[in-house]
Amino acid sequence: MWFFWQTCHTFFSLGLPELERFAMSDFTLEDLDNAVEQQFAPFRFTAEGEEFVLRNPSRLGDTDRKAVLENIRKLESLQANEDNDEPVDFNFVLGAIQALLKTVTEDKKGSRLVKVLGDDLARNRLLFEKYMEQIQGEKA
Repeated sequence: MWFFWQTCHTFFSLGLPELERFAMSDFTLEDLDNAVEQQFAPFRFTAEGEEFVLRNPSRLGDTDRKAVLENIRKLESLQANEDNDEPVDFNFVLGAIQALLKTVTEDKKGSRLVKVLGDDLARNRLLFEKYMEQIQGEKA
């Protein structure tokens, strides 16, 4: 419901001149592709002179998107366990983050990215957090 009201507010705050211009302009497939690329731009990370491109989940195929959501749910369940003062299995956290990074990295370079990061949970977690900040920022 919030999205509906936010959309209505945005629509009505456009003002008549802007609304008129918007209604009369053409919108092409190229415009759509450019808008999608801008709004759902990938997260870029460089290590050891190599660029790794982490795709937005919205740009993934169905199988990869499901794998990403599954790993995010695993991490969320661990947060719930932590809130209940249960011990955290750091290897489980590392595995979920590495699986997610492998899935979202373009050009089948996910395994290479995980190798570059190593088994350092802090490095993996911080990169994952930076990636999530970017894709969550795009929703705002």
